[in-house]
Amino acid sequence: MEQFPRRAWWYREAPEEGRLTTGQHILLVDDEEGLRRIAKRALELAGYRVTTAADGVQGLEAFQAHKQEIALVVSDITMPNLDGVGLQRAIHQHGDQVPFLFISGLPPEDVLQASSGMVTDVLAKPWTVAELTERVRQILSRT
Repeated sequence: MEQFPRRAWWYREAPEEGRLTTGQHILLVDDEEGLRRIAKRALELAGYRVTTAADGVQGLEAFQAHKQEIALVVSDITMPNLDGVGLQRAIHQHGDQVPFLFISGLPPEDVLQASSGMVTDVLAKPWTVAELTERVRQILSRT
């Protein structure tokens, strides 16, 4: 397994309570391989099980394969083939109401406004490991 430096620019320790999970399964969808690898590793270190996909089409296929297990979808908004909002729409059309956390380089208020209410949770890029794991923990604690 690939090792990540513990003191890289993006790394900050997550608070202890952020590490307490019940091993929920997260679907992580991002077309940027480096970000996908970092986010996957961070979420796994926080105790989550993670399935990854490189775009919305792959994300939809992965969701269908694991839909009984997926507790949260963490998705980039802008991706080729099928964007994050399109992925959310496709999953919700089939009656699956899994929560989404969107990651975007756009300001969160612009994303919320442009999505016509489809997007409710946004994490702005660049994010830190602590920010990602804390937002995931917060969303999962609401479900």
